[in-house]
Amino acid sequence: MRRDGLIFVLIFSVISISCAKNTYVVMFPRTIRPGLVTEVYVNILEATGPVTVTANLQDSKNITVASGTKDISVGTPSTVQLKIPLDLKAGLDYGLKIEGTGGQRFANWSKVSFQAKSTSILIQTDKAIYKPGQTIQFRILGVYPDLSIVKQTFDIDIYDPKGNKIAQWRDAAEENGVFADKLVMSDHPVLGDWKMKVTQGAAAEEKVFTVDEYVLPKFEVTVDLPPYGLTTDLMFHGTVKAKYTYGKSVIGNANIRLEKKYNHRSWGWRQDHPEEYVDSIEQSFPIDGESKFTFSLGQLKRLQQNLAYTDFVIEANVTEGVTGLKMKDSAEIKFYDNPAKIDFVESLPANYKPGLIYTALLKVTQPDDKPVVNPSSRVKVEMFYNVEVITTTTTTTTTTTTTAAPLPEEGNLTEVVEALIEPEIFDPWRGPLVPPTKRVPIPVMYLDINPDGLVKFDIDVPNDAVSFDIEARYMKESAYKYLQPFKSPSKSFIQVRLLNEKPMAGQTISIDVKATEAPEKVFYQMISKGNIVKTGEIPMGGLKQTEFKILITPEMAPKARLIINYVRPDGEIVTDGVTFSVDGIFKNKVSLKFMKDEVLPGSNMLVDLQADPKSQINVLAVDKSVLLLKTGNDISEDQITKELQSYDNAGGGYYPYYARMWYWPSTGRDASDVFDNNGMVVLTDALLYNYQEPFRPVMLRRGGPMLQAMPMMAMSNMAPEMSEMGRPSPNNLKPVTKVRKLFPETWLWQNISSG
Repeated sequence: MRRDGLIFVLIFSVISISCAKNTYVVMFPRTIRPGLVTEVYVNILEATGPVTVTANLQDSKNITVASGTKDISVGTPSTVQLKIPLDLKAGLDYGLKIEGTGGQRFANWSKVSFQAKSTSILIQTDKAIYKPGQTIQFRILGVYPDLSIVKQTFDIDIYDPKGNKIAQWRDAAEENGVFADKLVMSDHPVLGDWKMKVTQGAAAEEKVFTVDEYVLPKFEVTVDLPPYGLTTDLMFHGTVKAKYTYGKSVIGNANIRLEKKYNHRSWGWRQDHPEEYVDSIEQSFPIDGESKFTFSLGQLKRLQQNLAYTDFVIEANVTEGVTGLKMKDSAEIKFYDNPAKIDFVESLPANYKPGLIYTALLKVTQPDDKPVVNPSSRVKVEMFYNVEVITTTTTTTTTTTTTAAPLPEEGNLTEVVEALIEPEIFDPWRGPLVPPTKRVPIPVMYLDINPDGLVKFDIDVPNDAVSFDIEARYMKESAYKYLQPFKSPSKSFIQVRLLNEKPMAGQTISIDVKATEAPEKVFYQMISKGNIVKTGEIPMGGLKQTEFKILITPEMAPKARLIINYVRPDGEIVTDGVTFSVDGIFKNKVSLKFMKDEVLPGSNMLVDLQADPKSQINVLAVDKSVLLLKTGNDISEDQITKELQSYDNAGGGYYPYYARMWYWPSTGRDASDVFDNNGMVVLTDALLYNYQEPFRPVMLRRGGPMLQAMPMMAMSNMAPEMSEMGRPSPNNLKPVTKVRKLFPETWLWQNISSG
C-alpha cells in the first residue's frame, strides 16, 4: 500500500509539470484600495502574436466594477492599469479576472483583499496644551500614498473630555487642499483631554490636545543616567541638569529620589532584614546648572536583593534659589548580569539555497540594543551541516552503514566531531520514515565585530546538506540558527543581493544577481506601499552572475521590495526577493533658516524659506516653554514614514538601527512563498512550486507515541533599544521703562505660497 502511494505521488508530480503550458505569468498586489491605481504585471511567454490582456475587477455577483486592457507582445512584459472605483464598498468579496485573447487565449481568476484605507489625514495644531480662553489653531490635509494632496472636503468635530460636541465644520475645504481654521476657547471650559475627529471620504483621524490651567515653565530639568547598569559594578553615576529656556544655568537646590519602578515587595527579604529594607533612597545637594550624584549597588540592594532585570526610577526636583519655583524630571535604569548580548538579525531567512551563498548577520549589542563599544573579544562561530547516511536494507532487517570520523590532521586546530542521529519514527513495513543523518563540522571561525555591532559572514552550504546549524558565542552569550534548504523540483535557484547601504531617493543602486544555471534574462518587479512601481528585465547573457543598476525614486520610499524571476524551459518559475529601506519620502525639498541666532524682544526676525515653485508653505513657531509641558501637536517625518508603511501589503512597522543598514532577503521555503511573503498574487499556467511536507504518521508503541529526537544544540538554545545681539547706541536721554503685558505662546502661524 505504501508503494502504491509513493508511485501515485511521483506520477502526480510528473503530470503537474508536464501539463504546464508555460504561456503567461501575471502578478498583482493581493490588496486593492478605493481610488488608487492597481498595476497588473503581465509577461507573455509564448504566443503567435500580440495578446490583448484584460483585467476585470468583479464583485461577489460577478459584476465588473473596474476594467483595464492592454496589448502585450511576447517577451516584452508590461503592466495593465486598473483604476479602483472610489465608491467601492467594504464587506464584499472581490476577485480579479485576467483574460488573454488574440495571439494567445487564457483566463484565470483570484480573490483579492479589499482595504478601505487609500488616503491619510494629517492634523497639526499650534500647541498640544491650551489655557482656558486661548485660541486653538489647526491645519488639516489629506494625502495619497505618493504624498500628493487629496482635493476633497473635510468633516471636523471637536469634543470636550465629557464627550460634548463643542464645534463642527461640514464640507470644509480650501483650494490648495490644506484646510486651516481656529476655535476660541471659553473662559471656563471642561479641563482635560479634548479630541478633534476628522473624516475625509473613507479616511478618518483623531487628534488629542489638552486644556488645563498651567504656568509656563521658566527652566527645564533633565536627569542623565547610564543606558543600563551591571550587577557586577560597585556603583553607578548620574547627572541632574537645570537650564533656563534661553540656556542660562539655574542656581538652587536639587533633591533626588530612587525607587523601584514596579514596587512589588519581596516579603521574604523584608522579614529577614526588616531594618535594612527601604522603599526609596533620597539625596539632596546644591546645583548650579548641573550636579553629579552616585548610588552604590549596596544601597540599591536595600530596595531589591536581586538586581538583575530590575528597573529603577530616579526623580529629581530642582528648586530655584531666588523664586522658589520647582521643576522636576525622571529617568529609568535597568540592571543586567552581562554587558553584551548576541543574536541573529530577525529578518534572516530560515532557508538556504543549495549552490548559492547564504549570508548570515549577527548583531552584538549592549543590553540597551546599542552597538557594543570596544569589544573584549571576537565572535566564535561553529557550524555543522547534516547529510543523509547511506543505508542498505533487506526484506527482514534494516542496517545503517557509516564511516568512522577521521582523526584530526597534525596541526589542525579544528575539532572534528561527527554525530549520528538515528530516527525514532519507524514504519513496520518499510523501516525508517526519516533517513538517518550525520552532523559534519565546518572549521570554527573567529570574527571581528564592526563598529555598528554587526558581524556579517558568508556560508557556502554543501549541496548534499539536508540542514545546517550555526552557533555563535560572544563572552557568556550565545545565539543559534537552524537552516533548511529552499525547495525546487529542478534544484534551480536564483539569489538577489543589494550592494549599497542606506539607499536614498535619487541614487542609483547596484544589484547583484546569481543563479545556479545560466538564464538568458531575468525579469524584476519593484513593489512599494502595496503596488508595483517599476518593472524591467536584467540581461544575463548566458551567465550565472551579473550586476545591474536601478534608479531609486521617491515612489519607492520608505520601503521597497524587489522580486526577480524567470521561467525555465520546463515551466518552473525560479524567483527570489529582497526588501530594503529607502530614505527620501519627500519629492519637494524644503529648507528653513533664521537669518539671526539672537534678537531682542519686540524686534523683527527674518526667516528664509526655500521650496519648489508654486509650493504652499505652512509655518509654525512656538515658545519653547510650551514644548516642555507637552508635545505631539506637530506633523513629523517619522509620523509620515510610519503612515506610508501602513500601505505595505506584507506588513509595515519600525525597523531597528541595524535593519536600515542592510537588506532583508525574502523568507520562505519555495517560489510560492517568495511571492506570497511580498504581498503578491501570481496567476500562471507555468509551475509555481508550492512544497508540501510529506505525510509521516506517528507510530504508536506501548506508553504513547514515539517522538523524533531533536539535535542537542537546538535543545540547548531554545527560548531562554545667536550672531551678536544688536545693542542700542548710547545717548544722553533717560531710557523709558516699558512693562511687558502681552506674552504670546504661539509666535508664528502663517500660510504662504512660494513664487
